[in-house]
Amino acid sequence: MNPKVGIFFFIDNEILMDAVHIEKGEAYGDAIQHGGHYEFWESLKPNILAERKFKARAYDAYPRGRVVYFPKKEKYIIYADRCIKNKRDDKKSLFQHTQKKAQEIGLTSL
Repeated sequence: MNPKVGIFFFIDNEILMDAVHIEKGEAYGDAIQHGGHYEFWESLKPNILAERKFKARAYDAYPRGRVVYFPKKEKYIIYADRCIKNKRDDKKSLFQHTQKKAQEIGLTSL
């Protein structure tokens, strides 16, 4: 697996992501990250139902978060809205799912 960093939204049971491989991420302090939630929403051209639902509301209407990498600590952190479960196992599962989803559909920056 090639780990990625980026943003995500939960739209009903779907995850929409904008993610890139770590090497293509942007430095932000001690972290490597990618993307902005508003910018993603604004530039998205909806093709599937989840994307159309997403665009029909304000960008912050759905739960969202981001996966960030800290190279000095060799550690990923998931920042997510509080309504997304906060248990360690749930975040580990979320990270694995977002990484797998990004790999499956080959997501890159818009």
